[in-house]
Parts: sequence; C-alpha cells; structure tokens
Amino acid sequence: LAGSAEVVIRFKDGRTVTLPYRAEQIDSIQFRDGTGDDAAAKPSLPKGGEVRIPRREGGPPTAIASWRDVRRAVKGAVAGDVITVPPGGYVLGRRDVIDFAASGTKERPIVLRAEKLGSVQLEVETVEAMRIAGSHLVIENFEMTGVCGAHDRCEHAIHLKPGARNVAIRSNRLIDFNAAIKSSVDRNGDGADDVLVEGNSIYNLTPRKTRNPVTPIDVNGGQRWRVIGNYIADFAKALRGKVSFGAFLKNNSRDGLFEANLIICEQRHTGGIRLGLSLGGGGSKSVVEHSNGTIRNNIIMNCPQDVGIYLNRAKDSRIYNNIIYNTVGIDVRYRQSTADIRNNVMSGRIKNRSGGSHQAVANRTQVSQRQFRAWFVDPRKGDFRPRDGAPVIAAGVAVPGGLKDFCGHARDSTSIDQGAMMAGGPPCERAKLLAGTRD
Repeated sequence: LAGSAEVVIRFKDGRTVTLPYRAEQIDSIQFRDGTGDDAAAKPSLPKGGEVRIPRREGGPPTAIASWRDVRRAVKGAVAGDVITVPPGGYVLGRRDVIDFAASGTKERPIVLRAEKLGSVQLEVETVEAMRIAGSHLVIENFEMTGVCGAHDRCEHAIHLKPGARNVAIRSNRLIDFNAAIKSSVDRNGDGADDVLVEGNSIYNLTPRKTRNPVTPIDVNGGQRWRVIGNYIADFAKALRGKVSFGAFLKNNSRDGLFEANLIICEQRHTGGIRLGLSLGGGGSKSVVEHSNGTIRNNIIMNCPQDVGIYLNRAKDSRIYNNIIYNTVGIDVRYRQSTADIRNNVMSGRIKNRSGGSHQAVANRTQVSQRQFRAWFVDPRKGDFRPRDGAPVIAAGVAVPGGLKDFCGHARDSTSIDQGAMMAGGPPCERAKLLAGTRD
C-alpha cells in the first residue's frame, strides 16, 4: 500500500462507494482478534515493521476510535514492532487502559511512542493508564496528566507488574499522579527487573489530597533498576501523615541506581514532609529493604522539613557526589543500613539512627546558604558548577563508577570535585527545569 490509491466499499444491496486513499495518512494495522467484517482482509505490515494508527482523511485522530486501535496494536504486538501514536489529545477512562503483556527481544524490542514529547497528550481519568507485564519494551515521549476529580483515583501513569523485564520508560512528562511510575511484587516477593527510567519529568501541580502513598517513582522489589536523569518535583501529600518521597527502591530490592536526577521537593508549592531519594522508602515487611544501591551525582534540593537522602534498612549503600541543598541532610537508619558516603556537599548533617552505620570521606556538611552562593554559580536556579577558587574543586576522592557528573561531562580521575557538577563545564540544560522551563 504505497502512494495514492482508491478504496471501494461494497454494500449488500449492490451499491459501491469509492474513496481516495493516501498511504502516508492511513498506515496499516492488523486486527488479530477477528473484529470487523473481514479481519483477514485488513492490510498489515510485515512483522517488525512500523505500525501506525489510522486517522481520518484531512483531520486529526478521533480520541475514542484511535485509542482503541492503539490498544489492539499493543495487544497483538510482536518483537520489533514500533507503535507510533498520532498527534492529538486522548481521554483515557477505565476501558482505555493499555495492557502490555507482549514481549520483544533484546535486539528487537517493542516500542510504544509518540513522535515527540508533547505531540500526544493523554488525560487519564482512571486508576492507571498503562500496565506492563512483558519484557523488552520501550515507552517514550508521552505526556500523561491525571484529571480525576478525586486524587485517590489517579494512582499511576505506568504500573509495572511482577515479571516485567528489561523495560525502558524514557522522555515522558507525567503530571498529577500519586505514584506515577509504580512497580509491585507478587506473593513470592518477585517484582520487575532491569528497568530503565530515564529523562522523564514527573511533578504534581498541587498537593495530593489522598491517604495513599505519594511517591512519583515507587518501586517494590526488583533488581537493577536505573533511575537516571529525571526531573522530579512537588510531590506533596496533603492527608494522613503528610509524608512523601521523590523516589524510592524498597521491599527487598537490590542493585539499584539513582544517578543525575534533579529532585526539587518544593518548587510550585510548599508544605508537608517531603523527602528526596531513598533506598528503603517507608519500609515494608522485608528484613533488608534494599541491598547494594548507589545514589550519585544527583541534585536534591528544597526539602526543608526532612532529609534529602534516606537509607532505611539499606545494606551496602554508596552515596557519592550529590548536592543536598536546603534539606536536613542524610539519615542512615536501622542496623541493617550501612553506607559509604563520599564527596557530597550538603546543607545538613549525616546521621546514624537506630543502629545504622556509615563511613564518610571528603564530604562537606552543614554548609550555609552564604557558602553555597559563594562556592557555586547559582544554587537557587540549580546551577551548582563550582566558581573559580571554590574549596570543593579537586577536594574529592576517587569513587567506583563515578566517571561522569550530573551533566554527563567526563570527570578527571586525577582531580575530582566535590558535589554533582564539575568546575569549568558549560551550563547544564537539565538544571533549567528549576527556572520553570521544561523540555
């Protein structure tokens, strides 16, 4: 089906209608569930080809019909399929949830995407928009906004089910959910493994009026999660306890990585008790909540009521080269928690609680606002590049794996700066999010 053609519709009474067809406007999609008058006659691309959703001649996609087609495409997807949703706005109710049970392969993942960030806007009116149970999948470039009248009803944009593997969630904008990205465990404690969460913007426009947990990235169980280069902000909980986290890995999870994330507990609104990043989170029934986790090169700021980093039954944690600005500092809590803490610069302190223990090398604690302004280019706007002559320059020590800074610039292994950004580098685009600009 290439170029221009005609489509002839034949009715039972013998009438025919001829309509123009343009291949670049209506791409093919296969219906494998037998729907339609003649499912076998519906054109389909070869397996592994580009799959696009039909749209009407000369106009934008219709919200209801097109999204049903998206769901069908996902249900019948095979390794190598790329499902590109047409630009437009879509309203998702209870019957519009994407159930992604199909699996790709390492070489040929299944991709569900918008052409570019902002081109597809999903208004979510149900508990969760996407449920992921397959493996080797990519979700990218969607803007999803929870629009439920009651905040209890808009829980998750993306929910990873136990058994999901090798999933990449990247370059999405997720607004107004309690736990925008959620991973759960089964009765055996198995969760989703080998998940990459990269380059997403996740925030809430108002405090969440809910008694449910409020944590933009809420991971239970699972191994080898990589949470890299995300912007996470304004995750307040307005009811019952009023405690919330920016992101955590807990419930017997292990080998997780938080790297180069910008966490702003209070940006658009204030109030509540907001913590930045955590290995262990609010806890579960696990004896050890997280093992062998790393938190490095992050900027965590404006969490004035509590700590920027919280280790809760987190064994063998590594905390390297973070900026922890306008927070209480770092807590290492319970006897299971052990930590190696190096090259961090923070407003607060490092504290062992309830039997936790750590070793600390080359950190700067209790740094005042005045010192931050003197040492870094513009802390209030997230620009923590050291100024010329700042005492943090070349004051760090070597750390495992810390080859790049917050902006992705290669560090000099012979002269390591304290903090998340190297001296002398260009401004970091990611930090512009603090000033209210978004990608």
